[in-house]
Amino acid sequence: MWVLRFDNGVTSAGFSVTEVLAQELKVSEGEPAWRRFLARFPSIGSHFEKAQAVERFFVMPQVSYRAGVMAGENWCLLPSAAAFVDPLFSSGMPLTLLGIERLGRLFGEHWNRPTFAEELERYAQASLQEADGTAHLIGASYASFANFPLFTNLSMFYFASASYSEMARRVEKPHLITRFLGLDREDYAPKLQNVCTRIRRGEITDTPAFAQEVADAIEPINIAGLACTEKRNWYGVDLEDTIQTASKLDMTQTAMRNLIATAEWAQFPSPTPPSQGARP
Repeated sequence: MWVLRFDNGVTSAGFSVTEVLAQELKVSEGEPAWRRFLARFPSIGSHFEKAQAVERFFVMPQVSYRAGVMAGENWCLLPSAAAFVDPLFSSGMPLTLLGIERLGRLFGEHWNRPTFAEELERYAQASLQEADGTAHLIGASYASFANFPLFTNLSMFYFASASYSEMARRVEKPHLITRFLGLDREDYAPKLQNVCTRIRRGEITDTPAFAQEVADAIEPINIAGLACTEKRNWYGVDLEDTIQTASKLDMTQTAMRNLIATAEWAQFPSPTPPSQGARP
């Protein structure tokens, strides 16, 4: 489910379900299906008790799609136009932003040059590879929904690559990871592919061994203290984790600490501690 609050007071909310649940909820009926969904999950329904619809209810029988060809002579598609998988992980935004960045560089460096067509094809190949990789991860995620610990362990792959990519850009080392989900990292991507394949085949169950396998797999790009059982899935922003793993970003701990001390992006209020006895 997604809940997106806009600054005009309107909230976009919706859900994506499997075919079995779609039939049970009768999603083709629109608003009645939304009411059934809220009734099925009372903890969610309570948040919408006073909500009023300002738009008609939309139903998409099939949300995923993928183009076979993404670029040609004098034309190309943005990643979001060429392929979409599912709202899970909000992958559409980074994929589109990566596409815009690549196209900007492509037009700046290769426009009206013999290399333009070749580079445009590389752009298309990279974008479609990322779409396929995203579909593989989301497919495995859906396959693990019935086993929450299995799903949370699998999600570490997404959070590891996302946090590493964002930090690599902040420290001006974007070359360390250039593809979504780290698909360009030979020390990481094959492990992600292997785990997703095995989960979709039903070959993995939640065990301490699998949790350790995930921790080992994401280790090369884990700069956020992820896959830590002691944290019980409660991961705050702690830049000390990044300082301690600075070598993974080709930096010393001293250099990273000095950068964090002065960088504008690193200045934010300390979180308010939970009340006595509160649990995440």
